[in-house]
Amino acid sequence: MDSKLLETGIELINYRKKFFQEFEPFVNQSYQEILLDKEKPAIKYFYLDGNDETNIKENFTRLLELKREDELRRASCLVGPHRDDFVFEINGMNLRTFGSQGQHKTFQVALRFAEFFT
Repeated sequence: MDSKLLETGIELINYRKKFFQEFEPFVNQSYQEILLDKEKPAIKYFYLDGNDETNIKENFTRLLELKREDELRRASCLVGPHRDDFVFEINGMNLRTFGSQGQHKTFQVALRFAEFFT
């Protein structure tokens, strides 16, 4: 079972990384059109507990082994792309934690415009 999770999980993680590398410039451009360089947006892809290593397979395997007992005890898979998160930032600060309502709405609009132009 772990081999199938590893195979498909790595494929999905790589796909998401590539997507965000290509998508982020569109978000930046859309955001700059709205706010004229007053703030700098960013999107971070948080995967495998934040370990952004080059060898995803090795890291994924290590985390699966490390959390195996917790997974059995909880009867839930604790490692994999289903646990990933996307962190939106403005000027290097987490939008979820530090963003105002206006910044949230502006970021949403920029995401919609970026989505349209991709």
